[in-house]
Amino acid sequence: MNIPIYLLTAGSSQRTKDLRHKALLTFHDTSLIKHQINIASSLSSKIIVITGSNSDEIVQHCKALDHTILSKVTFIYCPIWLFGRSHSLSFLFKKAIENQESSIFLVHIDQPLSSDILEELYKAYLINSESDVFRPKYKDESGHPLLIRKTVFQNIADLYQNQSITLKEIVNTSRLQEIIVNDNIILKDLNTFDDFKHFVK
Repeated sequence: MNIPIYLLTAGSSQRTKDLRHKALLTFHDTSLIKHQINIASSLSSKIIVITGSNSDEIVQHCKALDHTILSKVTFIYCPIWLFGRSHSLSFLFKKAIENQESSIFLVHIDQPLSSDILEELYKAYLINSESDVFRPKYKDESGHPLLIRKTVFQNIADLYQNQSITLKEIVNTSRLQEIIVNDNIILKDLNTFDDFKHFVK
């Protein structure tokens, strides 16, 4: 798979009620960020991690990853993360434009990855050159991650300029293909510590 995976970890994780950043919490015998990177590296040779809060700690923590995996990862600090999610998303997509990406997977740190879901989105992407955004759907609910073509990058990069528009609204008004999947992991958001406990039981 030749599509880079952009992983957004810039938030402060206040809702987890833990002294550690959400990315560093234990998840399936490792940390959440290592889990996300391990899944991503099994399918993509380019992983961009956008950091913000606790950036140095997160980068240092990830140095324990296998060298083969770590060689695929680039960490980029977002200096405007304190202004909120829309600013961090804008920063991420500006980097995607600077890097001249044709398409990217957008992954949030608190949305657990599945290699099967990534592959399903990629298959649809290869077949359908007309759609700009590919999103998984479980039963009647849309989920994550998103696979986004460069035709939409600038719209998301401009998010910080208009706080009344959301990423979801941009996605829904783009040429969107939803891919039916059989795994409700696409609906999981680990926003709180209770979310973590329930998910890893």
